Amino acid sequence: MFGQSTFRNPPSHLAGLMRNLRDLETRIRHLDIRDATRASAGVANSAGTALEDIAGRFRNGAGYAARGAARMGHRASAAGQDSYELLTSEVNAHPLAMLAVTAGIGILIGASLYRRSRNSSPEPKQRRRTKRRSRK
Repeated sequence: MFGQSTFRNPPSHLAGLMRNLRDLETRIRHLDIRDATRASAGVANSAGTALEDIAGRFRNGAGYAARGAARMGHRASAAGQDSYELLTSEVNAHPLAMLAVTAGIGILIGASLYRRSRNSSPEPKQRRRTKRRSRK
């Protein structure tokens, strides 16, 4: 049959593989259950250590991002406080000028909104379609 001659006269590399396989089989037969328990515990410990290391790296990255966000938040708060103090001092120094500026900005916004509403045509209303009933 096909391939039978290969197993009767295996080449040298196949013979070596078969010897290794038989050697592994004998080692497995003679394996003690305590050795297997110790080996599985060792694998569990090393996997646990690796997972703890990965979790630690994620925690460190999250902590770094949180510290960076806090720094940016403090800077933004300081900039907002500075802007507020500058605006307050200008309003206190020149109240009528600030009132004129705000009124002018309001007029510009109102004029642009008015012009936009005049130029846009209203959308035609959609007619409701009713289902026609068949006559019996």
